[in-house]
Amino acid sequence: MLWPSSAKIAEIVGAVPGLNVSVMKSTEVEVLIESLKKWYPDVEIGMESVHLESEFYFSQCFLEDRENTRNNPIIPIVVKKGDAIVAFVSFQAERRAKTITSRLGVVNPESRGEKIGHLGPVILEGLGKQMNAGLVFYQATLKIPHQQIIAEKLGFKLVGILPAIDLDQVSPGKAMRVYEAIYAKVIASENEVMLPEMEALTPKTNQLFKFLFEQF
Repeated sequence: MLWPSSAKIAEIVGAVPGLNVSVMKSTEVEVLIESLKKWYPDVEIGMESVHLESEFYFSQCFLEDRENTRNNPIIPIVVKKGDAIVAFVSFQAERRAKTITSRLGVVNPESRGEKIGHLGPVILEGLGKQMNAGLVFYQATLKIPHQQIIAEKLGFKLVGILPAIDLDQVSPGKAMRVYEAIYAKVIASENEVMLPEMEALTPKTNQLFKFLFEQF
């Protein structure tokens, strides 16, 4: 499951007038970090605060101008308008399980409303198909419905809500643990997936399983 090149990412996204989508380069790391601080100050708290550390990119990420990093677990992708980065999204692969999840997605507030936000789930699904993953999934904030709406429009299924999964800044200087939704899409074919035996489930688990996956 090697990460695809920028050319393949562009194929996944398709033509987006005025925008260029590519794997981030090492020369863009510091610019991106400063942009994230301005666009999304809340990122300084919680699990995704690693995106503000340059070492994270050089040790954990595939960077386009460093071919020897292609097998790293995370791919950072930038969306540009001309030479300026206007959005960012990162994904992480679990190669043994053949799954891919979205880590962080941020859009420059000045570019919101340009339908850039939907690119994250589109790329995630495309990566899953390109890399022969069995499942793609991501967590969505419950602060606002925007990510939830996009996920549901693009055919991702709400499969659960994680309580107190991360720390978030709920007001200036105040951090609290927050709930987040999990959206998923199975890429594997039906004959590759084994359904659980209903008798192996507790009554509550059985009830939830049928509610989430009513087709079974």
